[in-house]
Amino acid sequence: MIRSGIFNVTGAALRMAISIVSIPLLIRMIGVEEYGIWTLVSTVVAIATLAEAGLSVSTTVFLSKDLANGNQTDLAKTITVSFSTVILLGLVVVFSLSASANYLMSTFTDLSGSQLNTAVAASRLGGIVVFTRLIQRICAGIAQAYQAYGLLNIISTAQSLLTNFGILVVAHYDNSVLRLMQWHLVSSIFLLCLYLVLSTYLLPSQRKLFIWCNQKFYSMFTYGGLTWISSIGSALFNRFDKLLVSLFLGTESLGIYAAFTDIASQINTFSSIAIQPMLPEFSRQIEKRSTEAIQKLQSKAVKTLYIHSLVTAALGGALITFAPYVLGLVLPDIESEDFLIQFQVISIIYTIYSLNAVGYYMMLAFKKASVCTAIVLTSGIVSLLLITAGAYSFGLSGAILGNFGYIITLLATDLGMNYISVSKGKWLKFLIPFSLWFSLVIVMNFYLLFGLTTPQSNIQRAFVFLIQNVSIIGLIFLFLRNSSNFRFKSLRS
Repeated sequence: MIRSGIFNVTGAALRMAISIVSIPLLIRMIGVEEYGIWTLVSTVVAIATLAEAGLSVSTTVFLSKDLANGNQTDLAKTITVSFSTVILLGLVVVFSLSASANYLMSTFTDLSGSQLNTAVAASRLGGIVVFTRLIQRICAGIAQAYQAYGLLNIISTAQSLLTNFGILVVAHYDNSVLRLMQWHLVSSIFLLCLYLVLSTYLLPSQRKLFIWCNQKFYSMFTYGGLTWISSIGSALFNRFDKLLVSLFLGTESLGIYAAFTDIASQINTFSSIAIQPMLPEFSRQIEKRSTEAIQKLQSKAVKTLYIHSLVTAALGGALITFAPYVLGLVLPDIESEDFLIQFQVISIIYTIYSLNAVGYYMMLAFKKASVCTAIVLTSGIVSLLLITAGAYSFGLSGAILGNFGYIITLLATDLGMNYISVSKGKWLKFLIPFSLWFSLVIVMNFYLLFGLTTPQSNIQRAFVFLIQNVSIIGLIFLFLRNSSNFRFKSLRS
């Protein structure tokens, strides 16, 4: 699981670096106006990709359980339902975008006649891109069930390289958005072939690999639909908070708030990617339904919680420690010192909030997607209410503090541990190192706050960062070295 997590984090970091490098170059090549049209079309494609309806997660969970049971017939049913359903959804997206592209783009009145025609044509091609992406996600779900995270990240990173740098080459010769989308389509089709080859390599060779089952379709679609609603709800709440800030505080405060939350959200993104491999592994152990399997599940759950909490703390601690330099890059034209505490506070909130990932994946493994959805929606509603009240009463600082409502999602961890008979008192003990270490980081950084303008500030922050990383690595190493003895001593009772 650790090895797979490293593959995930490394791949995500490389893909982020590729995007950071390619975006400014693309803007220079095609100009801000054309880039705006490209962003508009890309946004439509990204929204249409949500039509996947959670089937990739369903594929991972159900296929993991089929592999644990060794039932080839059930495996064939899962594969059949996944591919058949996603192909149908993909075709619906293709025809829907083709029919509605002109209407969608004409709502943007700033587009000239030629720009509108280009955007419409690019959007229609984007529908085919979405079709390929949806099938790719099913293939990725299969790879996750087989825990082939190394191969999966190699293909994903290759896709990012091929798409982004290919677009730069195309833009060098022709800055048309339509040409960029044509390359996007070509690269997507090529990568789809690689995904299909990977799936063929992983899946067993048997006479009947495709077997339709209505009951399996209902189970997978219901489960996937609930995870899809949860994802949609989370995405919507992450947009509504910005609308509320804009309504109460104006566009300048919105820009600062959006920059803060977008950066802090990377803590959750990277820490959750690191432990994503626990989903297929936990699904397998749950399906075995034996005492030994439950003991293994208990062990892996608390180990994952411990390591994940320290990795999350390391990410949050790094962001807090180097906050002055991050703000200097993000807000070059504003006195960033005025917003330093606010940025550090949002980083603290997102660090604590990110601890929900272990519980979230455990709940999905137990097929408790409905409970996950309820928790996510509840936390989102509470957070929006707090952001509204905070922005109205205390301005930007109040809006930032309102994000504390997302901490309700930690209920998923408590419920997930309860399902495997690990009491609250036991799993909370594994968060003590996180609590002590992160509290010390907060104290040290607020102490450094008083030395922001001194020459020694850079040295002090570098020294604090070094201490943070050495101590985190030491805590993880010592735990892994003694984890087997610690596990049996603390959990068998």
